[in-house]
Amino acid sequence: MMETTVKDDFGGPRPHSKRRGRCVLHVDADAFFAQVEALRDERLRGIPIAVRQHGDIVCVCHRARALGAKKHDDVDACRTLLENNGGKVIHVNTTAEHLVSYEPYTRMSYELHAKLHAACERLRLDGKGIVIYEKASIDEAYVQIEHGSKPSERGKTFAESIRRAIFKECGLVVSVGVARNKLLAKIASKFAKPDGVVVIEDDDDLERTFRKLSSSELPHCKGELVRAKLTKHGLHTAWDVRSMNAKRLESLIGLAPKPALELCKAAHGVDDAEVIQRVNEKSSLSTQMTLTIKPRPMPRNVGGEVGVTGGPAGMFNPLTCGEHDRIALTMTALTRELCEKIKVHELYTKRWPITMGVKIKIHGTSVQYNRSAAFPVKFDNAMEENVPITMAKKATELAVLAVGQRKTEIIQHITVSASNFKSSTGEKEKTRDEIISAETDPLKKAISRMNEKRERDKKALRKSAKRARNERWIAGDVPLPPVELLLALVGGWEGDDSEEECILEVNECRRALANRQMKCNIDG
Repeated sequence: MMETTVKDDFGGPRPHSKRRGRCVLHVDADAFFAQVEALRDERLRGIPIAVRQHGDIVCVCHRARALGAKKHDDVDACRTLLENNGGKVIHVNTTAEHLVSYEPYTRMSYELHAKLHAACERLRLDGKGIVIYEKASIDEAYVQIEHGSKPSERGKTFAESIRRAIFKECGLVVSVGVARNKLLAKIASKFAKPDGVVVIEDDDDLERTFRKLSSSELPHCKGELVRAKLTKHGLHTAWDVRSMNAKRLESLIGLAPKPALELCKAAHGVDDAEVIQRVNEKSSLSTQMTLTIKPRPMPRNVGGEVGVTGGPAGMFNPLTCGEHDRIALTMTALTRELCEKIKVHELYTKRWPITMGVKIKIHGTSVQYNRSAAFPVKFDNAMEENVPITMAKKATELAVLAVGQRKTEIIQHITVSASNFKSSTGEKEKTRDEIISAETDPLKKAISRMNEKRERDKKALRKSAKRARNERWIAGDVPLPPVELLLALVGGWEGDDSEEECILEVNECRRALANRQMKCNIDG
């Protein structure tokens, strides 16, 4: 995997990729939550907007970023900044009970990935090579087109067609990065924002990009401590990190050997991770909540309300293991959101869960307490109104079992999940081996499709030829051959392939004989 090609002060061989000749696209919807809100409310279109969830700014559109707004800004300061410039801060979608609901974003995510996958399928069916599609998150995906394609050739053309198709069919603006691997494609899409395409093809492109890329954008560089050490040693950009081998990164930054090696490879643009076929298949869905560990007031705009976990109005209060009534309220809020996710997922994938799980983390410990059980609602009862209530009861039971006899310990984090999705239509599930075989041998699959199409075309030509021949026989233009004549007289001519629907019935045979006799008399 390593080979020495350049003599410098690097202190060892530089990393090189084992994979060559790939063309990978990273497709990312720009400010996804803000775009969805603008599609839902046309008054928000064309103005700087930010989306908040309670007291946190979770998404900022590019117009708002240009004014200086950022994720996790103070809500009031962000609102003042945007409203002074004709913009607005809006809350994420909520239900009639003022609970957060991601239903519109989830639906748009499924639409986005359905359209992206359809565009890839059109490329494949047009005979333009093998295409592998991997859903990466709610608003991003990787696409790999056939080996041997240079990113600047087919990759950029395909990227432009994807951008146009998604905007036309979904109304969403996406940016696309094109490169030789997933890491570089994701970095390229960052520089393509908003609404653009950036290609990283050769070493010159890599150098230009990495000299502008902050070192904190590389893998394993996200923590505050790591960033501080990078700055201390003058490693401000990804190109600076490139000068360090894995051993030096270990000693300077304090990384373990494996992360240090991965960081060194990333700084050289090396990433051998495969693009794996994955559209909307999920092994699990979950909702989670991080709870306060000390009493604190709610934000001013919601200060008079009671939180979803109960307790005194206007305050966020710690939730202890012994407060079963408040645990039930928390589970009601979490399962309501999870129920929406499951129903939208089933609508697009026709899959329903068979397992429910609850995970609880206690403050001051690293231990997580888990309990799981059969999912309390069968698909046949999915449309009933009491589904969220049934789910909440089961989740509460599991949570109480998880905390056991504990009473005063503070709950820091709760997760409720649905997993082991199975077909809701009764269709036979593919085995893991079948799925892996289909994903790891795309060339064999493509050749098989090509052969099937060739056989269909041959059948269609034979059928057309036999029908034309029958018409000539019936018109009396040519005589029936002796064998076909005898077969027709005793019950109809079936030809040599009855599946091709070229049967000549007895009455047609008699018309053929009469017409032929008439033509012979005229000629005579």
